[in-house]
Amino acid sequence: MLETFKMKLSTKKIAYSFLLILVTTFLYNSYYDYKINNSNYTLSVNSTHAADGKLELYYDVGYGFSESGKIESKIIKGQNKTIFNFNNKIFFKKFRLDFGDNERVEEITIHSIILQSANKDILFLKQSEVLKNVQFFSPNVEVKNDKIKIVKGDNLFDPYIEFKSINRIIIPSWINILILFLPFLVFNLMSFCKEIYSIILKREIDVFFIILFLISIPLKESLTTFVAILWLCYIIFILIRSKTIEINLTTFVCFSLFLIPVLLGRPSNYNQINILLSFLIFGIISIYPIKRDFIKIQRIYIFIIGIISLAIIASWLNYIIYYANYDDVTLYGYFNNIKWTNENIREWFGFSHPAYMSVFSIIGMFFSFESYKRKIIDKKNFILNILITFVLIVVLGSRIALLLFLIMITLFVLPKINYKKMLFIFFIITSIGILSTINKIDIIRHQLWSLSLSAIKEKPLMGYGLGSSKNLISNKELNHKNGYVSFLNLNHPHNQYINYILEIGLLGFGVLITLLLIIHFKYKEEININYSTLLFIWCILSIIESPFETSKPTFLFCFFLIITSQSAIFKLIIKSPFKILR
Repeated sequence: MLETFKMKLSTKKIAYSFLLILVTTFLYNSYYDYKINNSNYTLSVNSTHAADGKLELYYDVGYGFSESGKIESKIIKGQNKTIFNFNNKIFFKKFRLDFGDNERVEEITIHSIILQSANKDILFLKQSEVLKNVQFFSPNVEVKNDKIKIVKGDNLFDPYIEFKSINRIIIPSWINILILFLPFLVFNLMSFCKEIYSIILKREIDVFFIILFLISIPLKESLTTFVAILWLCYIIFILIRSKTIEINLTTFVCFSLFLIPVLLGRPSNYNQINILLSFLIFGIISIYPIKRDFIKIQRIYIFIIGIISLAIIASWLNYIIYYANYDDVTLYGYFNNIKWTNENIREWFGFSHPAYMSVFSIIGMFFSFESYKRKIIDKKNFILNILITFVLIVVLGSRIALLLFLIMITLFVLPKINYKKMLFIFFIITSIGILSTINKIDIIRHQLWSLSLSAIKEKPLMGYGLGSSKNLISNKELNHKNGYVSFLNLNHPHNQYINYILEIGLLGFGVLITLLLIIHFKYKEEININYSTLLFIWCILSIIESPFETSKPTFLFCFFLIITSQSAIFKLIIKSPFKILR
């Protein structure tokens, strides 16, 4: 029964977890402050250059980057070992390497960077690690395949690369992840173990895969893919044993989103369809639908997403208290430049996209609405889930998530009369509002959309084919034609609708939308509030993002479809390998 569900968020456990995180971080940070901050330093750079020139080190030991914190050294064509010696004034924050004047054109390989003090290594970066720790670089520098390419540009910048703050380079990501998640695991260990034991005892394998899949959200995409493939293998095994195939809305949607782009997108290699395979995987998984109580799945989702959200919030708190000083960032400065500073609180997570993580939390908040209305959770727990979602959105700074948050709160307050009609009205209003103001609220997206629409005019019917977005966005001629001097290093238009039209044309997009609408109108009695709300949220998100251009959001979209669309539309009984009867 639902009342026996053990995993749930508790205000007291959250408070204890945050306290433990702050204390642990203080102790760990004190140790690394002691290790990092010394009187004298030596920075050795082992690099290969294609031409003679100079290499300059700018270091920040309390006063930012300035001429007083600059050391210059000559380099010659070929391999060089450049050694810079400097002193500490307040404490060592960060460093950057400059490569001479802005007229220089060259390819550079940095083989290693070693920072020492008192003949002890503070950090050692191998060639494969050097560019991973670069935070910024000048517009006339291209960073790719462990190489630095300096090109001529229409700007006055000297070519340079600026590294992350020294503490973020030195402290391993796994340490931060352990500090942020372990307290929540400790204080919820007993209830979590009891729930897992209950699931195993009842042989609820599908629920186990749901938990495993949700836990993989903040991890690398490869791990989420691995879990999805394991889940797929389990479903195939069950299908072979049961000889029963159940078709539902998710099956139709996933196979439509896979087949139409593949058939009309003219793919020429595997890389162009690898993301679309996510739809195929979950289309097959949906053939054997989840049999468990949806409300139990809601509670599991609320708990796991709540823990992930709290870990990100704790990461922000740690950053503001202990680490922001390394980046010369104040509390006001964090929120004033949140589009860039929020990366500092989420970089140690495998996946932490601000908009997507915020939306995942909003979906958890919506599940809380439904649970509260059915009196499954109390008012205290209900308000707690709303607060967690709101704080997460604030610290990540996602504007679309804040808008969705306000819409969901409004829908919760309004009576459920014509709920689906209200969703449609909000979608139309939001779409018009974003499209009419994008040139003011987001210059980068305005450029992406302008370039994409300009390209669409050249090939409106059939599009340019799957995977063409990146080449078009960075196309020099197209940018100049539309009045843009600087090119964007992005691989899609950040609008799923434009993305489809650009790659499979108006014909392909029209066929896809028509097919999906026919499916949903034909089986509209199968569409519940959870399913329609999910589609609404994802349709809004697709205005400013291209969720189906990366595997993690695609997986999560399919997952949400599966857990909210459980009723089979029809069944197929497999009597023999050669005979399938309806």
